[in-house]
Amino acid sequence: MGRSAKQVYRLTGREAMYSPGAPSLGHVMERRFWQQIATGITSEKAAEAVGVSQAVGSRWFRYRGGMPLFMSKPIAGRYLSFAEREDIALLSGQGHRAAHLEIHSPLDFFVFRYADSMRHQSPE
Repeated sequence: MGRSAKQVYRLTGREAMYSPGAPSLGHVMERRFWQQIATGITSEKAAEAVGVSQAVGSRWFRYRGGMPLFMSKPIAGRYLSFAEREDIALLSGQGHRAAHLEIHSPLDFFVFRYADSMRHQSPE
């Protein structure tokens, strides 16, 4: 049995904390799921194909109303991915001046600026 909100407040001096549950599987997995749906298979089979449970596939399908709203197109190459930012940081840390050229990004100018700004930050 859980405690009431009033009891929790008396014990801790603050409101009960929000519990977010399990971490989300991310947009990449959901995008793959919708690509499978676009081939004409069921949500259960699409979920199995991308490696998530049937319950998750059904929930994604139900939540979106059968339409992949924001995921119809992949995110444009305008932004750096986390992996690209990591590569730039590692290359900059190793003293590479033109780290942007080493990762073969089409955003040479922006990547260079990011790497340059990372190099000039003072360590805390």
